[in-house]
Formats: sequence, structure tokens, C-alpha cells
Amino acid sequence: MPKALQTLLEYIRRPEDLAAVALLIQAGILAVYALVFRKHARTTDRISEAIRQQGKILDDQTKIMEEQFKFQRRVEAAAERQKVFDLIFSLQTQVMWLESIMESPITRTLERVETEKRTWDKLSSSMVACEKALLSSTHLSQADKQYFLRYAYDISKLEQGDDLAKNIRNLKAIADKYHDFVLMLLQSAQQSAEF
Repeated sequence: MPKALQTLLEYIRRPEDLAAVALLIQAGILAVYALVFRKHARTTDRISEAIRQQGKILDDQTKIMEEQFKFQRRVEAAAERQKVFDLIFSLQTQVMWLESIMESPITRTLERVETEKRTWDKLSSSMVACEKALLSSTHLSQADKQYFLRYAYDISKLEQGDDLAKNIRNLKAIADKYHDFVLMLLQSAQQSAEF
């Protein structure tokens, strides 16, 4: 037994003194526990405040991510519409180019016939690409889709024949039927920009 403890026990002879010392030691221990618990309470308060702040940060991040997602969707929609409008405009330009080639007063030479054939082939491939883009488009109104699909369908019904006058009449008929084509394209583009 340590000497300091022996010395203390020599002074404490009565059971009441021993009980008093034990109570004093317990009070000291309880005081230490109280200090520890107070520190734990402060730590718990700090942790709960940090959790609240993290919750607020997560809410803000969620809002930012939602806005980024909406912006990304608008960018994707604009890119898709731009692609569709480019294809539609290209198709219409090729129809006009074909019509101007055929109406040209220059004699139909072999070279001119080859140019017409290449233009017909290019028109055909453009029409397929345009129809595909229109059918898969999710960002055009149904009315616009139907109008431009009808245009592409009417182009697809054109047949390249040897009768130049008939070919010109068919192209002019489409031009007359879709005289408002450019206006429709501009209106559709304007409506799409307002999304």
C-alpha cells in the first residue's frame, strides 16, 4: 500500500470519517463527470449546428443542380431544334436549287443532266435525314412536325423522270403548296426560342 494512503488511513479511524472521505471522493468524481458532460454538451451543440449547416448547403447544392439540369435540357433542346431546322432549310434549299437548275435556259448537255442527277440524289438523302430528325424530335410542336413531315413526304413522292417539263411542274407545285414554308420555319424557330 502506498505510504500516502497509509498516512491518510491512520488519521481516519472512525467509520464516519471514512464515509466522509468516500463522499468527498465521490463528489470529486461527480464534479469531473459534470465537466466532461458539459464539454460533451458543447460538442454535441457544435455537431448539431454543423449538421444543420451541411443540410442547408445540401439544399443549396440541390437547387443549383436542378437549375443546371434545366439549363442543360434547354441547351440540348436548342441544339436539337437547330439541327432539325438546318436539315429542313437544307432540304428546301436543295429543292429550290434543283428547280433553278431545271429551269435554266442553258441547253441540256450531258454535264447538266449529271448535275441534275447528283442534285436529285442529294435531295433524296437530305429528305431521309430530315424525316428521321423530324420523327425523333421531341422539342418541336406537333403542328410544326406535321407541316414539315408533310413537306418532306411530298418531296419524297417526286420522281426523277426524263420529262423535264413535268419535273419542273412537280417542283413548282410543291413550291406553290408550301409558299409559306419560310414563314413557318421562322415561326417555328421563334416559338422554339421562347421555350
